[in-house]
Amino acid sequence: MKNEKYIDFLRSYFKVQIKENDFVDTNLSFRIKKLFSFLCVDINNLPFVIAKYNGTNFNVIEFDYVKNLIKESSNNHVVFYFDKLSIQNKMSLTNYGLGYIIGDNQFYIPELFIMINENYNHKPVKPNSKLSVGAQNILFKLLVLDKVDVYQKGLSDILDEKEYEVYRAVKELENKKILIIEKPLGHRVIMLDDKEAIWEKAKPFLKSPIIDEKYVDKNSLFSQNIQLVESGHFALSKKGMIVTNEEVYAIENRQYKDIKDNVKQAFEGHENAVKLQVWKSKIVKTANNEINPFILYLSLKNDYDERVQKDYEEYISKYWR
Repeated sequence: MKNEKYIDFLRSYFKVQIKENDFVDTNLSFRIKKLFSFLCVDINNLPFVIAKYNGTNFNVIEFDYVKNLIKESSNNHVVFYFDKLSIQNKMSLTNYGLGYIIGDNQFYIPELFIMINENYNHKPVKPNSKLSVGAQNILFKLLVLDKVDVYQKGLSDILDEKEYEVYRAVKELENKKILIIEKPLGHRVIMLDDKEAIWEKAKPFLKSPIIDEKYVDKNSLFSQNIQLVESGHFALSKKGMIVTNEEVYAIENRQYKDIKDNVKQAFEGHENAVKLQVWKSKIVKTANNEINPFILYLSLKNDYDERVQKDYEEYISKYWR
């Protein structure tokens, strides 16, 4: 097991050190030794036994039994390795609080997540500290759902995000008391408050992803092979009562770097000028490829025009119903 690809995969996230002869399996039956191969490692300085499953019949109760045997005899944490696993079986492991690694591209190790959160708790937290971009983007996606009352592991499929990203984001939102996580089985994510109250709690913690705004020539911009997203007043004008003659588009910084040499600069007010917002992070979109209504707030946040603010509040009010 020592040269398995998944070790390198884990090392892209954690500090992993393989250990020699640290686990004595005398308390395990011959049958269990036949079903599993064992590898002792330290992951982020925590002792683990990685139990690679060599059998064919999935039995979560047996996995839980093996974990407890190893934990009691050696005080090691246990994470199970599988070459592949169905969604149903992943959910079963999660509901039992069992960590797993699948191939060299998926893992769920609850002990490590707990350790990370405990480290956060030892650090002084400023009351006005901002959310990470990942956490606020997950929140924006949650707020457009009809309801949120699902197991955390299922959220990655609903939101089309990586499981690890969802876990970290949800824990951050929980620490800010924006979302509620029901424990212990499955870590169900629920919205006890109505969505409007959650939005109001979240607003002070949001930070703008816009790193630059500039006026460019519309023709040279549209000649590039990219998909632009309407933003700012321009996007809001399509939904409400305000009228604007200024076109505003958002683009992610990584895309802008590819085209910036081919896009001509322009002056504000020029006949063919459009405003281009360069975003540091991913632009969250709806199913219709429009800018997410809650991330749109960040492109309007510093606009103190009462008409704009009122129109925006009316626009998002449909999500409270």
